[in-house]
Amino acid sequence: MRSGNGTWKGVPPSDRVQAVVDILSLLADKQLQLKVYACVIEKKLFSPNDILARSFEEVASCFDDYLKTLYKKKNPQRGLVILDKSNYEEKIQTLSHVFKHVGHANGQLRNFAEVPLFLGSKASRLIQMADLIAYWIFRHFQSGDQRGYDLMWLRPHKALLCPVWHRASLRSALSRFAGDRGAPRFASSSSSPFSEANAENYCRRIPSLYA
Repeated sequence: MRSGNGTWKGVPPSDRVQAVVDILSLLADKQLQLKVYACVIEKKLFSPNDILARSFEEVASCFDDYLKTLYKKKNPQRGLVILDKSNYEEKIQTLSHVFKHVGHANGQLRNFAEVPLFLGSKASRLIQMADLIAYWIFRHFQSGDQRGYDLMWLRPHKALLCPVWHRASLRSALSRFAGDRGAPRFASSSSSPFSEANAENYCRRIPSLYA
């Protein structure tokens, strides 16, 4: 998407930028109440065999803890873990079984409705959305690239004592810059963490996302 390859070949950069903004702006929809769970690992601190296990443990246990908080609030929910198809499917299934029946560092997984499921990314828009979010989190920590990361304006979820993040609102006032050098349009009507000055400066930066 960023480089204009595959199904995005021939799509103008401004349209690709707009697609990113439209997707990430869904996180600002209060009715959807979407949450983002992310685990960032410094690879050189772990053996290659431990990275997948550690990251799955962190994300799965935090998601399970979130479901536990809902249960305590008299809102019982069961979670589904859906991942992109890959060559580590068997390992994930094994880890899930161990974390549920034996336990992990902080307890056991108790609130999932099913074993992890695997879908091809082309068949699921949610998988594609998760890929896009993960990409911009990666760019932020790997290269210091704030552009896509700032669109999400992630912050710690205060209800949980683990590195869980969720989306705060975007600034609807940015919509007045639509059309200015290809600047993307924001449909959100939520309140904003950005100041008026920062909003204008930031909007002028966005067209260079995929330049």
